[in-house]
Amino acid sequence: MVVIDRDKCKNMFCRKGFETEELKNHTNLYFKSEGKRTPFKTHMSRGGHGKKIDDYLIEKMAIQLKLTRDEFMGFYDCTFEKKDYIRFVKEKLGPDPLDLL
Repeated sequence: MVVIDRDKCKNMFCRKGFETEELKNHTNLYFKSEGKRTPFKTHMSRGGHGKKIDDYLIEKMAIQLKLTRDEFMGFYDCTFEKKDYIRFVKEKLGPDPLDLL
């Protein structure tokens, strides 16, 4: 079972072009490209019980970002960069209808 640190994960997202939105109970993370929000987003708990992200939540966050669990872990471990995510989205999901990527 893999468990990752919530704060390290949030910092990783910010370094890779995600914008944070702090809500009462959750932090929403939106992927930005060329200064625009894209439809790719995820969220994480802000509560004291949510300081660690377990396998179940890793899988859910990966699905929200259209990644496999292994791709998400590569993103977390910094072997999968922002440019790789943009290329992946364009190749796997086709051109964005809103031309945001």
